[in-house]
Amino acid sequence: MVSVEEAEYAENMFDFVTFGAVLEHLYDPSESIRAALKWTRPGGLIHIEVPSAGWLTNKIANMVYSLQGLDYVANISPMHSPFHLYEFTRQSFARHAELNEYDIAFSEFQVASTFLPKILDPVVKPIMLATNTGMQLEIWLRKRA
Repeated sequence: MVSVEEAEYAENMFDFVTFGAVLEHLYDPSESIRAALKWTRPGGLIHIEVPSAGWLTNKIANMVYSLQGLDYVANISPMHSPFHLYEFTRQSFARHAELNEYDIAFSEFQVASTFLPKILDPVVKPIMLATNTGMQLEIWLRKRA
């Protein structure tokens, strides 16, 4: 098996490339996106699912840690192998797009599980939906023609 960093494909070979729960584990996700852009035909799509840096559960956990006087953070998780090296925002992709010849075709924050006590879900999940603070960012990139 070849890693993304080691893969070699012809330019403009694919109409569609996907990174599902991958980029957060790579040492240089920016370079991996640039490689995928090179392999993608003009007008082609790259689908990405990554952890959101704005996940409300992490904000709540960080506040609880702070109130306890602890210097822990919940952001880079899981805290077990395979580790997450990065989290992402829509703004980080927008900035990357300015520098790398693609447009954001679509983005959405998915709530998934809150990992909080289930009794809180009826309150917390609608807040996450309304404020785009879900656990996962799904984003579609379109290579410029």
